[in-house]
Amino acid sequence: MTYYNSSFKPAQWEELNPGDTIFLMDGVHNTVLNPGGGGGSTDGGSYIGYFRTKHGDTNNWFYIKAYPGANPILDPEGTGLGLRVYQSSYWDISGITIRNAYSGGEGGGISLGVDNAKIHDVEVYDTDGVDNNNMSGLHCSGCWDMEIYNSSFHDNYDRTNTDTGGESTPNSSNMVFFRGGNISIYNNQIYNSVPITNSKSGVGIKYKHASTDPNAYFNVYNNTFKNLKHNAFSTGTANTHFHHNIVINSGNVGSFNHGGITHQTNQLFEYNTIYSSIYSNGSSTGGFYLSPTTAYQNTDFPDDPTNIIFRNNIVYGTRTSYNNENGIVNIGTYMSDVLYNEIYPEITFENNCYYNPNLAVSLNIGAANGGSYGTLGGRYSLSDWQSTLGFDTNSVEADPMFESITNDNFQLINGSPCANMGVYAQVLSINDETLNSTISIHPNPTNNTFIINLKNETLEKAIIYNQLGQQIKEVTTKQVNISNLSNGIYFVKITSQSGKIATKKIIKN
Repeated sequence: MTYYNSSFKPAQWEELNPGDTIFLMDGVHNTVLNPGGGGGSTDGGSYIGYFRTKHGDTNNWFYIKAYPGANPILDPEGTGLGLRVYQSSYWDISGITIRNAYSGGEGGGISLGVDNAKIHDVEVYDTDGVDNNNMSGLHCSGCWDMEIYNSSFHDNYDRTNTDTGGESTPNSSNMVFFRGGNISIYNNQIYNSVPITNSKSGVGIKYKHASTDPNAYFNVYNNTFKNLKHNAFSTGTANTHFHHNIVINSGNVGSFNHGGITHQTNQLFEYNTIYSSIYSNGSSTGGFYLSPTTAYQNTDFPDDPTNIIFRNNIVYGTRTSYNNENGIVNIGTYMSDVLYNEIYPEITFENNCYYNPNLAVSLNIGAANGGSYGTLGGRYSLSDWQSTLGFDTNSVEADPMFESITNDNFQLINGSPCANMGVYAQVLSINDETLNSTISIHPNPTNNTFIINLKNETLEKAIIYNQLGQQIKEVTTKQVNISNLSNGIYFVKITSQSGKIATKKIIKN
């Protein structure tokens, strides 16, 4: 423990130094302590482990780990948090289990505010707490340069929801992030044991308040999400890359305005398999969701939202009906025409596979149009989505032919019409990803010219295609004149001199 006052320290207390390792022995550790505070030695919260202002460096990390051969369990028995490390740096936590933590305020089974951290080979489950205080299995506030991998986070949610009328909200989560940046989450199991129809449950991973750094990233890949109510994965931060994940019987995946600082810039969702055979009337389920906002534009994010891409995914749903709030894709259900015109040119859908064995899929954008919500948008079949909006022109509506749904085996049978999509398809080339995330076209829409902006790249050529894939024009300059083209949607294939390729949509009006 790090104590608030030296007089609170027990006689056996020892100072931690950079490079030290804390080994946890076998068995259940359930002694809950208080670091103390202005109110005295019992103030400051309740924790099994609490460390503050302990800074290492690149060569001298702090380690909390299981003693070789041991299986340590931190169990505060519902009377406090498992482990808190904040205002600190260079911490590596591994090989431990944390269960039965309770978070009455902001916090979780593991609660962090650190720079340079690794959380791996841990299990965190059955955290309880107050839903509206963002209780979670892993709670990160202002964390930078963090990796979370090879771990299991499950069944972390408010068990009573007394502050929300007995019904869960998206504020209970297995992982939640505020601010910070440069977070990578991979090779984890994130799930709840109860189905999403249960009134008490929670979400998977949520980046609630965005990083303020326009270069910070959030990478989430090679994870399995299951039985996660409301949202399996939601991000409100820039430079998100969500790829090669499996999502089973859960709420939506997408880009969300969670009611705090939100930056929807350069967000890429690709090569994911999203399957849902169950849905809740109170929970959007099993597809892609985008709730756009322009409320947080600033000098670092002047074009927010921009460059949101959904491609090479398989989305399989089993709803027996769709409505304005629940399609297999949902974008800005309740939004004005002004916001519609902001977001429409900034989203790209391509090479996806959609399927519902019960009825034709519905793809929604501004679906609750009418009244104060504007008139643009609606609900679309895939063919109308393609021909009217220019989205998903090379996508299909077909059975992906999974190996065994009952066994959660979502590999594809030979001959699948979706062979180049989903979690088991090829990895996207780094060149394509990098260029797409660093390029912009403005103004968009335009009635005469637009400019191609490439960061740290030199333009070789740009080719303009119509919606039928026919080449219309080729240029080698960043300023492009399309005043002679008919109004409509066009695609610009951009090639840099280093050989990188990206495609952008442009609207001529």
